[in-house]
Amino acid sequence: MNEQQNNESSAGPVATGNIERAQQISIPVTNASGSQTQPVSNVYLNDVKSFFSKSLLQIIKDIFSQPIKGTLGIFTNAGSEAYQQGFILIITTVVFYIVVPYIMAGSEIRSAIGFGAFFKLGLSAGLVLVIISALTFIVKAVSGKPDFKKELLTGGICGIPLMLILLTIAILMMFNKDSMSLLNPESLIQQGIFSGIIMLYLLLMLFNIIQQSFKASGTNDALRWYLSPLVICIGFYIGVKIASSLFMPSMGGYGNGFGY
Repeated sequence: MNEQQNNESSAGPVATGNIERAQQISIPVTNASGSQTQPVSNVYLNDVKSFFSKSLLQIIKDIFSQPIKGTLGIFTNAGSEAYQQGFILIITTVVFYIVVPYIMAGSEIRSAIGFGAFFKLGLSAGLVLVIISALTFIVKAVSGKPDFKKELLTGGICGIPLMLILLTIAILMMFNKDSMSLLNPESLIQQGIFSGIIMLYLLLMLFNIIQQSFKASGTNDALRWYLSPLVICIGFYIGVKIASSLFMPSMGGYGNGFGY
């Protein structure tokens, strides 16, 4: 009888110790979901900072200083970070197309159409880039080696010349604001040969980015030559149509300025 009581009494502390140890184990696991959030966010933040300070500058250098070899190298050497880089570039383009037109539009237009119109303009630019990525993926699925995560990098890099053309328009508006409007692309064409050359370089850069992306995936010469301009034109056409049906009706009379 005494032996049984001794066993029960000895089992009590053991069980209590096990419970305490289990609680000690469970507490870090419970806290881990909260405590690991900050380090993970720091990792993503560091990746973004590293991209803007190093990778982006290298990408810009490659597509301008070595339009053929450099651009091809971007896609050939693209690794697991290509998805993240493409996503950052697309988001950057969206933000750029929100902020720059909002600043340059002037107080009268801002008060008339509100911030929402500029936000939708930025979303429209991002939509075009995503559609271009999807189209390149479809072409590569037939003629090359598709990888949709890497195709976001194709659309993201196409955002660079789009941001440059918007920046150029903003600079031209500073010197010729009376005859130009960010809400009317036709006003850029009316500026003459200089703006025409800029548009030509923009198109050639976009075509080249798509061509080198196709080449990196093994698409043959004839297909990438003919399909690259087609992908850009169709991408813009579909993106503009979708954006105009979703966004532009809420912009009132100013929506006509986009030519939709």
